[in-house]
Amino acid sequence: MNFASNILENRFLSKITKVVSFFCDKNYTDCDRSEFKRAERIFGLTPEYILIKEIKSGWRWDKFNFSCKKKYDNTIYFASMCLRYKSLEESKIDCEILDSLFKGMDDMNIFLPLRIEKITSSIYIYPFMNQRSLADKIYPGKNYFDKLVPMSQNCKGIPLQYDDIICFSNQILNGLKYLHNSGIFHGNVHCGNIIIDSGAKITDVHLTLLGYIHRDIKLFMTISNIKNEFQLDILGFATVVYEMIYGTPISSSFNPPESAPQLDHCLVNFLSNLVID
Repeated sequence: MNFASNILENRFLSKITKVVSFFCDKNYTDCDRSEFKRAERIFGLTPEYILIKEIKSGWRWDKFNFSCKKKYDNTIYFASMCLRYKSLEESKIDCEILDSLFKGMDDMNIFLPLRIEKITSSIYIYPFMNQRSLADKIYPGKNYFDKLVPMSQNCKGIPLQYDDIICFSNQILNGLKYLHNSGIFHGNVHCGNIIIDSGAKITDVHLTLLGYIHRDIKLFMTISNIKNEFQLDILGFATVVYEMIYGTPISSSFNPPESAPQLDHCLVNFLSNLVID
């Protein structure tokens, strides 16, 4: 299987490659407003979230111009950062240099660089795992799914009903299985924002809006209409899937390092039994 060709033909990632190609094409010295608007629509980001401000022919890594210089409470949340390079051979860039680059930006130690995934010869996706985006509490002894709707009614999002679960899970999990089979998604529930289609995307919507300090469990499974796109939190989705399958909450104290493998296993099993429409 030609991995790169399949990815480029993938309807889920084609939008990403188009925008990345524009932002990082060496023929451009700056991005005009229309392209920022396009990125805002596709990524759910505003211009200040775009790390690369301008790209010039022959630039070097130590000459990066970043537009984000703020602290990381709610500035650089997006977990999949896409960059385009002329090639590793031409720019003399390797994974170790990238790791050093991004670790150097993270003086608050919020992000854990996972890996760099090669999509084509010149496009790379660098995922981050936000260590402080999970809820710091849960409701011991309570059924999470039973509390889902009344909790979400206090949010600005749309309360998640049974029909919503059926509708959105089909879209989201079919997309995840495609990515999983393509070698992109490996059941890691801490993965970044994955665009599924125009109907739904997986993201940490409320964390992006509020910042990790204000994160609360009641926001996990709210479907929100942000910038005219329905968005769903993958951690909340995995938690509910786990509870629907096993009939019990995953933990009385949701500890990310301990709970993530259980959610991973749950999602992978769920994906393995899913048939793409």
